[in-house]
Amino acid sequence: MKMRVVVRTVLGLALAGGVARGASGQEQVSLQVKTAPGQKLVYKNLFKLTFFTDRAKEVVATSGQNSYQIDLNQEWTQEEAFRADGKDTLVVATLTKVSDLSMINSQTITKDLYPWTLEDLNGVELSWRVEPRGDVRAFGPAKEMTRLTLATLVSDLRLVTEGDFYPPLPAEPRAVGESWTSERTASSIYEEFQNFEGQIKATSTLKIKGMKKKGARNCAEIEESRVVAYKGWLNTGVNALILEGEGKGKGTWLFDVENGIVVEHQIRMDIEARPTVVGEASQRNVETRLTIWVERKLEK
Repeated sequence: MKMRVVVRTVLGLALAGGVARGASGQEQVSLQVKTAPGQKLVYKNLFKLTFFTDRAKEVVATSGQNSYQIDLNQEWTQEEAFRADGKDTLVVATLTKVSDLSMINSQTITKDLYPWTLEDLNGVELSWRVEPRGDVRAFGPAKEMTRLTLATLVSDLRLVTEGDFYPPLPAEPRAVGESWTSERTASSIYEEFQNFEGQIKATSTLKIKGMKKKGARNCAEIEESRVVAYKGWLNTGVNALILEGEGKGKGTWLFDVENGIVVEHQIRMDIEARPTVVGEASQRNVETRLTIWVERKLEK
């Protein structure tokens, strides 16, 4: 927190005209996503989702126990290459070291019951465009997916990439202790599920908690609190549900202010979701719990 950083860094160059300071008297830093041409980075990513209901007979149509829980636990490494495209950065990422441990009521899910396993995307190449303030555009696979289940997995990754690969950054420099607000909507079309549009809308407040040295990197520690509006499709292994609800999330970002890259990120979102069984006209008067956890960490 005592460390000096390059002041008002914009594309690696300090602005002329002296040192800018915030209301607290702290030196301000510019926060922008940027990468050097030809640069390559490796990230380890984690996505976890837990769905729970204690009224399973009403929601999942089970004849046995009252509680029903699905746990999706997916990890993968992304080798990312970059090139500048105007002010934006074009990212091409290859998925490797993919693992998918998904369970229903503590029992490992078999592929015949739940065919959407992220391991099928091992070696797949994805690309997207990221703007200086962290907004992702034009996400998709480098090659057309040959199976609808693969396209569904890519749709899942689109929601994660648009929502949580980069922080929503302010237009103006900020100092330690200063905050800003953001609204970000991640959306994805699921062709396999009647062209259903999944959506996560986050209204966030972010603040620079302090400055931190991570190896040779000068990083801003950013806290984020968000209010979430969620709409998603969930296959339970028994039936299909559309889940809609609201919730809250808390997370942190470690952002390299000089090189403009995410070093670490983690966030947890807790959502109270109301289910609609696909094929029915109205929601069930039942609340279910949905927890989403995302992590992203720079390995090299």
